[in-house]
Amino acid sequence: MDPPGDPREFVRRLPLMAGCPPRVRAGLLAEMGEERAAPSSGHALPPEVVLTPMAYFLYEFLKEAARVIQEEAGESLGGALGRRAFERVRRRLAGRVPRGAMPTQEEAVQIAALYLRPASVPPPPSPSARRVRTSDDLASGRWAVRVFRPGTVEAAAARLLLLSRVSGLSRRELGELSSLILGLARERLGVDPGDYPVSFDRLAPAASAHPSGGAVIPYDPDSAIPDAGRLAAHLAHEAAGHGFFYRKTAAGRILSRLAAAEASASGVEAAEASDRLRIFGWTTVVVDEGFALWVELAVLRELRPVLGEAILEEEMMRYLLPDSDPYGRTDSEYFERVYGRAVNPYKEGYSALFDLERIWGRRCAVEAVRVAAGIADYGPEGRGVADLRELVSSHPEFCPDQRLMAVRAAALDDPGAARPNGPGAFREFARRALSRLG
Repeated sequence: MDPPGDPREFVRRLPLMAGCPPRVRAGLLAEMGEERAAPSSGHALPPEVVLTPMAYFLYEFLKEAARVIQEEAGESLGGALGRRAFERVRRRLAGRVPRGAMPTQEEAVQIAALYLRPASVPPPPSPSARRVRTSDDLASGRWAVRVFRPGTVEAAAARLLLLSRVSGLSRRELGELSSLILGLARERLGVDPGDYPVSFDRLAPAASAHPSGGAVIPYDPDSAIPDAGRLAAHLAHEAAGHGFFYRKTAAGRILSRLAAAEASASGVEAAEASDRLRIFGWTTVVVDEGFALWVELAVLRELRPVLGEAILEEEMMRYLLPDSDPYGRTDSEYFERVYGRAVNPYKEGYSALFDLERIWGRRCAVEAVRVAAGIADYGPEGRGVADLRELVSSHPEFCPDQRLMAVRAAALDDPGAARPNGPGAFREFARRALSRLG
């Protein structure tokens, strides 16, 4: 048997599948030199089958549609969403398919129902879940297409996910995806980054955010078909999470100023500006990265009906499994003194926010970041490097990470204080916890 996903195997099996539209079956068999339909699924077509124009079109269309439906991300293939995807693929394959051999959209929808796995078998959380299934598996059942209510976030996300599987998203569609993720973070989490800029570029994820320059989301429309789940994760993490921290908290605004000062300095001043940014960054990286991850995972959970579980599990493994920071930001005397070792800032910050969310609720986790990062603006860019180093070493009330940990410890010590109170009561609770610092 040919390898899974081989188009020749699909061509051989398609006319034999029960439910294949008669016109399509006859056209395919005629193109392959057959005089009549095969009597049973056990019929073996000639081993050397040319990939005919009509079959090539069907294979391309259904391969891309199957990826989406297998992840439970599509609306009805027979509706406007299906027509748009159908027309996109047909335009892309224009000139390769003879006009008379082109299937109608209704026929393509019928074939798509044959081409997809049974809904009772969930896709495995691995890259193989996105591959075209073997023809024997495809012929064995139907896929139940999930329909989302028009106008919902899930329906909008499903549409963009399908479009991303058919071809690269346009700039307008990338902006639509950005608005969708930021709107979801704002409405369901209470996380609003304001006017934090978002751009799409070919940068690697390690260079995808800068405090003073906005979020840069890795995206290359000329490369492979994008992973919309990964795009959503990047937008939630970089644009919503970091954007909120840099725009809406005192420590984030200071961090942005220090980053801008470093970028504009030169010579000796550049070295000093870099040192100030690094030292101040020691105190913010746990809150900053932990919160960005908390926002990302919360958004991915909200979009679980569309994106599935795989991207959520992948992101949790990627950020929470390592014991230390892969970028080396916690390898310093500050972390040795406060934490006893270099730590994973994603894990430290997320764990604290997870505890606060569990005890006080989701909105209070966001409020905890405001409180922890609500330090007095002591003008670190005007201080000498040695002075700044001494200040963060001896004044925990100026260190967002130590403030967050103090609030977390107080919540764990007195979980009963959380109910039935909300953000207002939490702010007072956090104020009392922070009064014991210093």
